[in-house]
Amino acid sequence: MFKLFHPVNIKFGEGLIGDLETLLERYEATNFVIVAGNSAKNNGILSVIESQLEGRVSGMIVGIEENPTIENVDSIIDLVSDTKADALIGIGGGSVMDATKVASIGAAMGLDASDVLVQKNRTRIPLILIPTTSGSSSEVTNSAVISDHSLGKKLPTNGPELFADLAIIDPELTYTCPKSVTAISGIDIMCHAFDAIGNVNHNPYSDALAIEALRLAFRHLKPVYDGEETREGRHALSVATMLVGQAFSQTGTSGSHAVSYYLTSEFGVPHGEACALTVDLWFKINSEEDSRLETITTSLGFSSVDEMLHTFNELKKAIGLRTTLGELGIDKKYLDAIAEDAMLQANMKNNIVQLNESELIELLNRK
Repeated sequence: MFKLFHPVNIKFGEGLIGDLETLLERYEATNFVIVAGNSAKNNGILSVIESQLEGRVSGMIVGIEENPTIENVDSIIDLVSDTKADALIGIGGGSVMDATKVASIGAAMGLDASDVLVQKNRTRIPLILIPTTSGSSSEVTNSAVISDHSLGKKLPTNGPELFADLAIIDPELTYTCPKSVTAISGIDIMCHAFDAIGNVNHNPYSDALAIEALRLAFRHLKPVYDGEETREGRHALSVATMLVGQAFSQTGTSGSHAVSYYLTSEFGVPHGEACALTVDLWFKINSEEDSRLETITTSLGFSSVDEMLHTFNELKKAIGLRTTLGELGIDKKYLDAIAEDAMLQANMKNNIVQLNESELIELLNRK
């Protein structure tokens, strides 16, 4: 038995941002606070949005840290309160969207970010998300991750209230992504897919979506990174992001994400690169326990799990990502701390193969 729940209204297509007024017609009497990344301002997307919502933008915050903080979220909540806005629009990458999602709850409930993360029975104000990268899938998921520098930790949160009301996915907004962002966010598509497949919560629906996301990413990420594909490739990666977000909304993430939080919070490794460091190890040990993963691998055109993971690691190198702890500048003396933190993460329990802390240290030592 399995159950499915995905209430996000998704609008997908090139050029949709130019018809924002129509897409938001149900919010005709709504005043918005807009949260945007710097890129949305610099490439003119933000001005396009403002012109279509003339007189209905109560306030704006531009620039959210790469790993959004408690302070970032609180600043959004305060602005909504001060301007008496009715709804939030987040336009940017995963960091912008995660911060906006958590702030939508704080604004509705009169809570600061720290309280939102531990609150039960949450509600939020209307929420519209518009991605400008392909990878995080935050626009279609029920999760967010916020950094608390006072604790030195990344704090994941999830729940149905973190699903947006409306996700507007316009692949043209990703055309100007820098190569580094394309690589790090693109590899995150694949990590999400591997985590959803090698997962105790998997089901036929999540598997089908994750498999297609992997197929698209294997085919298009390198050409997009190299600048050989724009329209076709960016479209494909936007589709892959949308699909895999729906997959891991059903399953949760698993081992690669559990390990990644410490790598990012303590060593500053970008999220996608941090997940990609170990996701191949997790898929390999899970495949030894569950033959379904071998079947999925052959359906993707590979002769074996080893061949697919070798191709994955070669892809990482080809798009400029680091593949070992040494390349990341992380001494193996930190393996105990990395493993200890990972074992505390709820998503570690989603792995098909369950490791104890010493077994996890042994696994990580392969990197």
